[in-house]
Amino acid sequence: MELGAFVSLEDISSELPSYREEVIGVDMDEPLAKAYTDLEEQIKEALEEHRGNHSVISTALNALLSYPDRPYGLGDLIGTNMIRSRIEECLF
Repeated sequence: MELGAFVSLEDISSELPSYREEVIGVDMDEPLAKAYTDLEEQIKEALEEHRGNHSVISTALNALLSYPDRPYGLGDLIGTNMIRSRIEECLF
């Protein structure tokens, strides 16, 4: 490349059209909605079983928020304090 130009957004922003962002909600299709509901029920059970465990709450929230966009490869959901609790149960 013989020539190059290094331009920042500020250099060209006056020439760009105005920017407007809006959120449009889209309903899940039936198979995804059912899978999401199943996951939600499993997470509710885990939350009741590990009440007050913030790592479980955090893991559950992240799973439910990401699932509609990426409903595959989720794997096992494990909170860090769950592992620590199991270790403590074995030690004591």
